[in-house]
Amino acid sequence: MARRRRPKKAKKKKKKKAAEEEEPPEKITLKVQEKYVNQAYLSELGYNKPGVPLKEGMVYTESVYDTFSIDMDIDYAIRIIQSNERGRQGIKRIEKIMAIMKKS
Repeated sequence: MARRRRPKKAKKKKKKKAAEEEEPPEKITLKVQEKYVNQAYLSELGYNKPGVPLKEGMVYTESVYDTFSIDMDIDYAIRIIQSNERGRQGIKRIEKIMAIMKKS
């Protein structure tokens, strides 16, 4: 006969000492959060230079290159649209053929 094993006992968790317990950090107000975000934003843009104090309410502009503003004439745009349309129609045609083949 096989012996039955006793179930394993759960390990006891050690109690934390009072010195190890730390209080949770204070909650940050919205105004302080906005200040941190603005400082990080300005430093990423390079406006936060050493020796230059940050002024409250300063407005900075960021120039972004628009990838969708491509210089093209109407003929080139029509060619691109037509090639996309032909591809879309070809995909639909193949989907219809595949559906017919499945039914057969």
